[in-house]
Amino acid sequence: MPYNTILKAWLRSSRPAQLLLKIARYVLLFFFLQAKSRAKMKDIFPANERSSLDVITIAFNNSKAIEWQILLIKKHLKDAHMHIIGDNSNLSEQQKEISLICRKHGICYVPIPTNPFRKSNSHAAAMHWMYKNIVLPRYPRVFGFIDHDIFPTRPCSVVGRLKNGIYGRVLPPYSSSDSGEVAVNDSPYWSLWAGLCFFKTELLSDKSVYRTLFFPKKVTSTMHLDTAGSLWNSVFKAMPHPVEIAHYSYHRFRKTECGNIHSDYYEMVDDWLHIGNLSNWAATPDAVE
Repeated sequence: MPYNTILKAWLRSSRPAQLLLKIARYVLLFFFLQAKSRAKMKDIFPANERSSLDVITIAFNNSKAIEWQILLIKKHLKDAHMHIIGDNSNLSEQQKEISLICRKHGICYVPIPTNPFRKSNSHAAAMHWMYKNIVLPRYPRVFGFIDHDIFPTRPCSVVGRLKNGIYGRVLPPYSSSDSGEVAVNDSPYWSLWAGLCFFKTELLSDKSVYRTLFFPKKVTSTMHLDTAGSLWNSVFKAMPHPVEIAHYSYHRFRKTECGNIHSDYYEMVDDWLHIGNLSNWAATPDAVE
């Protein structure tokens, strides 16, 4: 965006401080997307090898989960695919362990450059970096992102379940309340959950890589879409509301004082089991258990 346009927008804004923070975020993202991985792409991917499906895990500080996931995807995902680990870990010891596990199992390992963002914005920026620097140069027919704590439990397919070129758990926007985040199911806004979301590459590739955003998105003064919600503008808005693509359910497996989705429940998204919070980002009693 030209500097004079930015200045005019800032002068017209009724909330100049918030606009300035937003501009700063996008400038930071721009420079992060230009950063080079410490690994060379020609050393990561076999020469001229393409796949019809790239499955990209965003890893974060949990080498054990990555190894379990690698083994279960090899066992259960029936589509011809390339599994790629995009490592967003900020602990050097975990980076080394994840790299060694990938080498052991013949999985492509991509160390993402040092991420300047935090929490959900860090995850979103990691997805964006992998999209710009890995997906677009490789151009698989279908690509998608999964969390490091989701595992296929039986033989399954991604490509066979695409609907309008996408696959995953459909999420409504959320509204903040005293009791936490509350889903607003009657809203026209929706997105795919970032923990398991797949796309035909052609749906995104004709759009500017800098406008294909994966950040959460505020859609009204009281509602926001979760990580990857900013794809509303470039992808989801033009589609009819899918209601449901992948079936979602959650199940309680223990009782603690917390009693929340991060501590006491696992989730199922079709044939994929999601054990949230394996990196213990939300403090949980007996997290190792």
